[in-house]
Formats: sequence, C-alpha cells, structure tokens
Amino acid sequence: MELKTLHPSKKLLLWILLFVSMISLTINNTYPLQGDESFYSVSAAWMVTNDSYVIPHYFGEPRFQKPILTYLIVAASYKLFGISLWSTRVPMILFSVLTMLLLYRFARLYIDKAEFGLFSVLLLSSSALFISFSRIAMTDPVLTFFTTLALYFFALVVRKIDSAKFLYPAAFLAIGLAFLSKGPAGFLVLACYILYLMIIRPDNWKKLLLKLCNPLNILILLAVCLPWYISVFSANASGVMANIKSESAQFTSLPFVYIPRHFLFYAGVLFVFLLPFSSFAAWHYIRKKPSITKELWLPLMMSIVYFTLFLLFVSASKDRYLLPVFPSLIIVIAWILYNSGPIRKYSITAVIISLTILTTMVIYPLFTGEALRSCVYKWKQLKSDSLAIYNLKTLPKGWALVMAGGKASVDSYDAEYVITDQAGRDSLAHYPVLYSKFEREELRFIKNKPVIKGRTYYLLKRDKQQ
Repeated sequence: MELKTLHPSKKLLLWILLFVSMISLTINNTYPLQGDESFYSVSAAWMVTNDSYVIPHYFGEPRFQKPILTYLIVAASYKLFGISLWSTRVPMILFSVLTMLLLYRFARLYIDKAEFGLFSVLLLSSSALFISFSRIAMTDPVLTFFTTLALYFFALVVRKIDSAKFLYPAAFLAIGLAFLSKGPAGFLVLACYILYLMIIRPDNWKKLLLKLCNPLNILILLAVCLPWYISVFSANASGVMANIKSESAQFTSLPFVYIPRHFLFYAGVLFVFLLPFSSFAAWHYIRKKPSITKELWLPLMMSIVYFTLFLLFVSASKDRYLLPVFPSLIIVIAWILYNSGPIRKYSITAVIISLTILTTMVIYPLFTGEALRSCVYKWKQLKSDSLAIYNLKTLPKGWALVMAGGKASVDSYDAEYVITDQAGRDSLAHYPVLYSKFEREELRFIKNKPVIKGRTYYLLKRDKQQ
C-alpha cells in the first residue's frame, strides 16, 4: 500500500515511530547539552541509591528549586532500567509522544479532520526547541504535556462536547501535576482559561466561570500540590523558605528599558523556533485576514498570557520558558495554513526539517568527540566497580556519575580508576594514563588561522604501590 493512500491516523503512528527511532539514537549523546539536566539526573540517582524519595539532593545539598515530579519520573526510570544517560532521558521521549498524540486530538476540535491533526503534529515535531527537549530530562517536557492536557479539557468544556462535571476535575488534576513539575508556571493555564472566559465570553461563560469554584476542583488541586510541600517544609522549613525567596526574586516588574529587549527575545523564540511556518502563517493571515473563531481564541490566549508574563515580570530570559505554548500556538498556525490552501508542501517541509535536525543531533557528537563519555565507557569495559571522579567541574562531574551508573565516588581519587581533566592529571602525575581523549569545544581564529579549542579527559589507573 502506498503511503499517500494510508489514513492520516496510520501516517501519524508511522511518523511517531520514525521520530522516536531517530531521537532514540541521540539520547546516549551528551549533545546538545542543557546544564540544568544535571540537577535532575544526579538528584534522581541519589534518590535511588539512598532509597529516599521526598527531598532530592544534588552533591550533598538538598534541592527545593523545583517540585518533586520530574525527579520522581527520572528516578522511576532508574529503578526500571538502571542508572544511565539513556534511562535519564527516555521518559522525556514518552512525554513528547504523549504531547504529539494529545495535539492530534486537540487540533481536531477546531477542524475535525484527521489530516489536520496530522498536519499539526508534523509542524510541532519540526520545531528545534521541541525536538531538543524531547530528549532532555528537565521539567519542561513534563510541564508542556500537563499544561496542554489541562487546556484540552477546558477546550472540551467550551465546545460542549461533554459536561464540565467531569472535565473540570480532570483539568484541575492536570494543573496540579503541571504545578508539581515546575511550580507556579503550572497555574498559568488556569489564568489563561479565566481570561478567555472573561474577555472572549463564549456561550454560558458566566456559568463556566462559576463552576471553576466547585469545592471538588479545589480539593483535587490541593490534594495534588500540597502534600510534598508540607512534608519538605516540616523537614526543612528554612531551606524551603530560602528557595521560595530565591525563586520569587525572578518575578518582578521589569524596568521599561528592559522590556524591548525581552520583547525581541521572546518574539524571536516564537518566530525562529517555528520557522518557516510562523512566517508562512503571518503572510497568509495578512493577505486573507481570516476571522479567528471564539473557540480558537482559547489556544491563542495561552500564547498571549505566557508571552506577556515573561515579557513584563520575569527577569531571566530563556527560550524554554515558552515551550508549553508551542502545542497551542501550533494549532493556530496550522489552522491559518490549512485554510489558506493545500498543506501537502508544508507537511513535506515539516518532515524534511525534523529529519534534518534529528540527523544533525545524531552525528554532531562524532565531530566533537565525546571525551568524557569515552572515558566512562572505557572504564566499563574493564569490568571494574571502582571509579573516582576527580577535579571536574560540577556539570561534567554529574554526567560522569550518571554514565557510570551512579557507582563512582566524586571529588576523590581513592579508587582503582580515576577520571579527571588536565589539572587533575598534573596533580596525579604518578598515576599511569590508561586512556585519554581530546574533546573539541569551539573553533577560534587566531591570527587568521583556525584553531580548535577544547579539553582532554583522562582515565587513570591507580598505582597501588604509591
């Protein structure tokens, strides 16, 4: 059977299978690297090795910076598959697949055609930001799924596909899980829905607004959000309060002079990471000016609320902050393109872009040379359980620990084998070098000549006679 004769739902499953197969080839690579991923991998490894799942620790220090859900998800993967870089990231592939499947259903609320659902999924899976975070163990893929799930339930309520009696509790459960993944950012979808009801005013908007206050909804939200905070507060109140103070310091009204810079940054994130479809949609909208329906304003409101919040009140500027709005914004972009003519060329373009990005992610480490990973794998070939990580910075130290299966001692050289950098090698000159590898980090031009900069990692064998 030819591909073009397949039903769009079967094409969706084939595409997800190909997407997962390609991205699975990248999860044992440490590139592209997100530094914060080390927090969740190392802390989850600590939870598993110490059989303690309430307060995560990062190299001896308790971490309250984010709620517990992402730590527990990674820890659960470690319990199932063992501690490794692969098992750190594989849950995020699952959440990304769930987001794509959810988007397929979500999009069909606005154009009830399977090809439109497939088209929306293809657009999302061509975004470099979405692809990158589909294989990085951080809070953002988890937050994106649960936020989109809550918005989907609200969309069902608005379209009267089912009664709010069951959908509202489901939405509040999703909001609670979104909160447990990244804190207050999980509540933004609720703010988005309230603003949508008050500004757009769909049918029966007052009743829908009042039903939000149903005690059952509030109880569900509190039952999900409060237990972990109560337990950690009772165990370490000063640490929790210090973290709340530190986190709240990011939220402040920005001086006017910073707003244009933030605007350019976040507008650039939404435009660049959705290219070329963001530009195509803008062009078609300007030309044809299609009327956006009341229902479509709900996913569009999601983008407006997130964009405005981070533009005006969050001092830090990071592209991943806007990842949760990508599924809902994709629905709007896909709707404009779908109503502007044939989408086959856009679908083919999305597939090509996605496969190009994934292929690049697979082969990129081959050009850089992953010295740290090579040293760890060389140690594994020796069938030894004795490894120390010495004199490494926090990030590579964390990666070495995870890739070693959590078995290495850190900030130590009292083991049969030691992984270290050049400075550590110099201080342990009496240890024979068993293996070394150079890692290319950047290309510079010095006196008009290209010079590759990087670092060397060493696997040393302890001289027991010393």
